[in-house]
Amino acid sequence: LGFYNTLLHDLATTRTKESLSGIGTAVGYFGLVVGLGLAYPFTQGTLSFFGFSGKPTAFIIGALAFLLFSLPVFFFLKDKKDETPASEIATFGKSFGDTFRDIKNIRQYPGVLAYLISYYLYSDAILTLQLFAVLYLDKVAHLADSQKNIAFATGLFFGVVGAGTSRWLALLMKSTRKAVALCIALWAVLLVALGLVSNPYAFIVIVVLNGFFSGALFSLSRAYYSHLVPAEKQGQYFGIYVLFERFASILGPLIWSLTIIAFAFLGEAASYRAAMLSLGVMVAIGFVIFLQVKDPRTKE
Repeated sequence: LGFYNTLLHDLATTRTKESLSGIGTAVGYFGLVVGLGLAYPFTQGTLSFFGFSGKPTAFIIGALAFLLFSLPVFFFLKDKKDETPASEIATFGKSFGDTFRDIKNIRQYPGVLAYLISYYLYSDAILTLQLFAVLYLDKVAHLADSQKNIAFATGLFFGVVGAGTSRWLALLMKSTRKAVALCIALWAVLLVALGLVSNPYAFIVIVVLNGFFSGALFSLSRAYYSHLVPAEKQGQYFGIYVLFERFASILGPLIWSLTIIAFAFLGEAASYRAAMLSLGVMVAIGFVIFLQVKDPRTKE
């Protein structure tokens, strides 16, 4: 992902980063839908793959699909000529040293550290919700499997829509920064609402809205971060960007689990609601921190 995100700077101009990032995220969500569609008949036992059937075949189908859809990158994506002297090519140990040095010097670039902390918090909530959404809708909303499938399929579709329309959202707000702030704020509200509502249809509507704003937020956040980081530092700092995202996959589930344990005395449903509200608080804190970030292009 570090290499993938860095390509945004090479393939887009300053004015087209939001568009290209949105297309990339939209295609990613669409790929998830296609992948689920390809794997479904095999995992259900309707079809077999050289004698294999059931859920394990999802890994085989996923691997083959990954290879197939990677072929255009191998054959058609041309990288810029690397003129780095052989003496400067990083070794494994040197790469770690360079990463720690870049983190240490991050304050040289205004807004980057505050943005990364904010990103850490709201991406943490998004990743945690993706992990536990099915369980939450089962334990709290008591949705049938068919209702959960409809909610997630529709949520994925609106994730494509959110990513694809993220550039127009930025244009509507007249600022990528304002559009990111709006998405984070609405995410906090939606998570709190998800922790409080009781109507089954309200759960589905909120899941769908979550899909839309998560698609838009991931698209815009990548483009906005690219504006914050100097052109010559895109590779290094997108590596740190991905590093923050990976660490986010640790803290969120930990907070979720500890909250459920702490509020277990209230009952299963109530403890899960408390865990969802804790995610809303995390995103709200991320929103407050994000307000400290200024766009280097407009100084606002």
